[in-house]
Amino acid sequence: QTITTSMSGASDGLPHLNINKSSGTVDVSGSIFSATSFTLASGTFTSTSGDFYVAGDFIISGGTFNHNSGTIHFSGGSNDDLDVDSSVTFNDVEFNKNVGSAQLDIGSGDTIVVEGDLTFAKGKINAGTIQAQGDVTVAATSNIGNGSALLQFTGTNNQTYTDAGGLEPNGDITINKSSGTVTLASDAEWDASNQDVTLTSGTLDVDGNNLDTANLTISAGSTMQNTTGGGLVSLSGNLDINGTAGSHVTIDTVDFDITGSADADHTVARDSDASAGTNVDASDGTNTDAGGNTGWTFAAGSDLWWVNYDADNDFFNANNWASSEGGSGGVRIPGAADNAYFSDTSSSDDVTLSADASVLYLEMKGSYAGTFDMATFDLSVGTGGVDLDCPGTLDVGTGTLSIDGDFLHDDIDWDGASGGAIELTGSSNTWDSTALGTISATDITFELKSGASYTRSSGNFSVSSPSTINGALSININA
Repeated sequence: QTITTSMSGASDGLPHLNINKSSGTVDVSGSIFSATSFTLASGTFTSTSGDFYVAGDFIISGGTFNHNSGTIHFSGGSNDDLDVDSSVTFNDVEFNKNVGSAQLDIGSGDTIVVEGDLTFAKGKINAGTIQAQGDVTVAATSNIGNGSALLQFTGTNNQTYTDAGGLEPNGDITINKSSGTVTLASDAEWDASNQDVTLTSGTLDVDGNNLDTANLTISAGSTMQNTTGGGLVSLSGNLDINGTAGSHVTIDTVDFDITGSADADHTVARDSDASAGTNVDASDGTNTDAGGNTGWTFAAGSDLWWVNYDADNDFFNANNWASSEGGSGGVRIPGAADNAYFSDTSSSDDVTLSADASVLYLEMKGSYAGTFDMATFDLSVGTGGVDLDCPGTLDVGTGTLSIDGDFLHDDIDWDGASGGAIELTGSSNTWDSTALGTISATDITFELKSGASYTRSSGNFSVSSPSTINGALSININA
């Protein structure tokens, strides 16, 4: 059966639509369709690909609802029910009750999945769960603030959250994405009484905006970042970061003001300032200071050996790092206060960076013959410097290896794509090499920074046998 409509707006609708077919489909033909209320008991209903307005109750007790890539508008001025027998999937959704005090009650335990865009325009949305998989907008007219529905960001799409000035959801907020990023396009005032935010999986990017809430919980494998800089995450409650040895949490350029407690496990933190409130306790020995942090308390630096226990070549997997040569993995990922060793016991195990990294000291010696692949990322080495004397390869890629201490190396292979660089950044580095080594692939630039003094322990700088240059080598003195 087909319902053909030439309606011009929400007010032109049917008084009630009840679909109760033992078999078959009811299709809507027309760009605008509306009904005072809607019930689907059995059969299949395929909505318009345009706009479907429902001014009253929306009930699904059986059958199949096909959204047909259209938009459903929950309108009207009465208190109504949205009861869908466990779950339903819509495309775009607008909650826009035309009386601000009107509310829409989602059935207890029901989940509304919104594959497209979700707009809170007017009216209170109570109970149930809304799973947003597209962009979420709170309109300036919104008064959803007294509603208790839970809001979850799910799916794989990159999503934005925008508050245009209205009242925001009062229910708990969860980011639970198998991939993709939720980006704040405005401040997020998720700070109603007992309202919490949970980052279960995926990435939350505050992007220079403020986020206010009570408690913030971040689970293993998740990332919280701030690509723009600025903004503040203010917590009236607690911060709990719960990474694991094989699945750390990343905190990147996010600033906190925390009133309650703040604890971190297996977290890689860089450029984060928590000094405005409670400092983050990251002192259990599992956390990584990737540099630039304030208001974080880390364990003292230590010696860490590459063992590649999980055989995935991942630098940022704590299971691949041991506290002794040849020991058991699972300690922590090296950070700015740690010494990183590649030795005989890891002689054939490559290592790859998947983000920028920092260590105090880097040593590749003995029979280590693997490849340290920096890919497109930077590696900062502190005052401990670098000591390389092994048959392995250091692949700078297009990243930058910056060294604040001495740079000591014997015959080692250097590999890198055009644009890779090695920078000596200290005020008095020693570059000591018995041979330059083998420069492979395309270009590597050695940058010797202005104001520093550079010497070789013996002789003048030279390129001699067995050194080989494949591509271009640039050496910029006092660059």
